[in-house]
Amino acid sequence: MQLVYTDSHFTISGQSYPNIPILIDEHCEIVRPVYQFIIYLVIQDSRIQSLKTVKSYATSLLDYFSFLTANNIDWYEPYLNDSDNFSLSALALYRNWSRSLVKKNGKRWVSDSSINLRLSALKRFYNYCYKNGLIDFEPWETLYKIKPESMPSFLRHTHGQNQIESNDLVLKTFKKLPKLLSLDQCRELISAIDSTTFKLITKLILSTGLRKDEVISFISEHIYEPNLTNLNKRIPIDLEPTLNGQRTKGSKPRRIYLSVMLMKELWDYINFGERVIRFRKYKAKYGHESPFLFLNRFGSPFSETALNTVYAKLSKNKGGRLNFKVHPHMLRHTYATIELYAESKRIGTTKALAWVKDRMGHSSISTTTIYLHCIESLEEKELSTYQKELDEME
Repeated sequence: MQLVYTDSHFTISGQSYPNIPILIDEHCEIVRPVYQFIIYLVIQDSRIQSLKTVKSYATSLLDYFSFLTANNIDWYEPYLNDSDNFSLSALALYRNWSRSLVKKNGKRWVSDSSINLRLSALKRFYNYCYKNGLIDFEPWETLYKIKPESMPSFLRHTHGQNQIESNDLVLKTFKKLPKLLSLDQCRELISAIDSTTFKLITKLILSTGLRKDEVISFISEHIYEPNLTNLNKRIPIDLEPTLNGQRTKGSKPRRIYLSVMLMKELWDYINFGERVIRFRKYKAKYGHESPFLFLNRFGSPFSETALNTVYAKLSKNKGGRLNFKVHPHMLRHTYATIELYAESKRIGTTKALAWVKDRMGHSSISTTTIYLHCIESLEEKELSTYQKELDEME
């Protein structure tokens, strides 16, 4: 089993659809139901705004169908659970197998939350097949949970309750607090990075909460020489996902803010730093100027995995200088916690939550509220002087 990707020659009704994942089986034949489902997601489903989402679905289906093939199980094998008939759900078998995978150190390969994400993708695949007559069953039992209506009012008890549909496949998980970096760890991290490019990528995420895909597609057009007369000013930048390749999650536009000093560093980087050399390499290779602020040492755009690799190599167990592990999302979590603290002091907690929700690009404020609990893990001095000290780090 493997995934292959279409190129620009792949067309449907005269329109080109490159980079579409297609699942191929061990006989090098297309797995038709998966193909139908993926094409539906790409062409029909308006909720899907990114090929990254499609790739995530395809990756889950690849893992699932590889498991089925290895165990001689058909994806369409009937699931029966009544008084006269009984058969096992292939999805339940896959879930239990995923939970059984253990590394040499005793830790599991796949967390329960990751398994649930895969199950969610597979459930949608089976829903599609069931509704389109490819199968006449759904391989799970539907459950219903009663959840009180979340109205912040003393009359909440007078309102009805919400009935939520679930299933017997989902594993029970508990939310963990996001891991953050202290100011000292931020200082150590930036000091441990040799490349000016990665120092600035790190500072930019710590100062704005950008996601990996957003920072590697961050366009040079956002950067200009700032006025240094007011160093306390924050400079607004509007991320427009249709602008020269700038990407955001769900292709939703949003506004971020840069400090004056960071804007100055980025301006100098464009004109005098590593960026000049990498920019020339890009132009020689592709024949036109790069819209992106950050390029790798070969003059090409970064991949998301490149950021993970760079930060992973900084820890001592990978030959680096850091006594702690870092991944890009830790930088994002750190920003959100600091920003929430600062804004809650300025405008109150309720408005601060709405502010940080917009800065982070969260679809629901409930996602943002977890950072209220993270504030306690940082000292007040760190929370108060974070941006100033971050600007001074080299």
